[in-house]
Amino acid sequence: MKIYKYILLLITATLTSCIEKPKTIDADRYDWNAGFSAPKYYPVGGAKVSFGNAGCSSLTNFDNGWGDSYGTFSDAERFKKLPRTLTVDYASAVENLVYQGTVQLPYEKIEKLFKKHIKNKETGKGYLIVGLAPGGWIRVWAYFSITGGGVIHNIEIMKAQVKGHKDPTIGEDFTNKKSEYWTKYKYYWNHFGIPLEAWATTEKEYNLFFNFEAPNPDNGVSYQYSSLDGTLGPRGKTTDLLKQKLPADLVIAWSIEKNNSLIGYDTHILMPKNFSKIVESKKTDNLEILLEIEKNQEYGILYLVTNNRKEKILKFKNIVDAGETGLGYSDFTKDITYYMQ
Repeated sequence: MKIYKYILLLITATLTSCIEKPKTIDADRYDWNAGFSAPKYYPVGGAKVSFGNAGCSSLTNFDNGWGDSYGTFSDAERFKKLPRTLTVDYASAVENLVYQGTVQLPYEKIEKLFKKHIKNKETGKGYLIVGLAPGGWIRVWAYFSITGGGVIHNIEIMKAQVKGHKDPTIGEDFTNKKSEYWTKYKYYWNHFGIPLEAWATTEKEYNLFFNFEAPNPDNGVSYQYSSLDGTLGPRGKTTDLLKQKLPADLVIAWSIEKNNSLIGYDTHILMPKNFSKIVESKKTDNLEILLEIEKNQEYGILYLVTNNRKEKILKFKNIVDAGETGLGYSDFTKDITYYMQ
């Protein structure tokens, strides 16, 4: 009997020792990953980003929107130390230059953000997103995803600049821009050029109201836009008043009923080249951009409303939507008159 008890105790002790004890996570380790982005209409190619213990890369060109995450992620392990340096390598399409460099990260600032937003390391995850722009300008943002607690995003950590150079190994199609793929980009570049100041500084945000639906209740108006630095604007109802950047590229869509059928319109509009300076001269942070659709239902007029004053920005002809691509993929309208220069 004693032998059996001894064997039982031995088996129990062995099983207990085999049960995996909960792992403790070092104080300086978090669940985080890397991502990168390029400004809308200013693609980058052959991009590689490395934080040492995490990174991302892409062989294809992309312009997903300044600050939005893109790329194939790679990391050594789930819980890892926060980074102290960042290395980037990318080709800017508008300039045909390759930018490379390593920069120091503000470690204490990053650590403080992770401690603030990730209270439970098993349910909280962080992302460090690197923006890659012309002129060698890079930006780093922090994003946090908390299980059951939503997403905290667009926290700017730093901006820096790395050096560029010509690289003869860049593909010919990337450098000559002769294919149809580049048509929209070249049209945009011809209008705005390379607004380096948009990436060197942080674009101002305004209390901005897109008043498109109320003046045109029968047209089902929708819109989307990107700012001069290539940030995608908030997507939501046009009744929302949000703190946001000014539009540079604006897509407006609406529909009309004609001969018992529904016709959809969807086109890109480029705002005036100096729109940001015009708005800045108004000396106000509260803006309204108003849309009036003319009686013929094809033309629209945009107004800027500031300080109780209504001024014409531009008049444009909308383009019939082919119905095959979705909002934002239509052509730029060439039939446009600018009242603000």
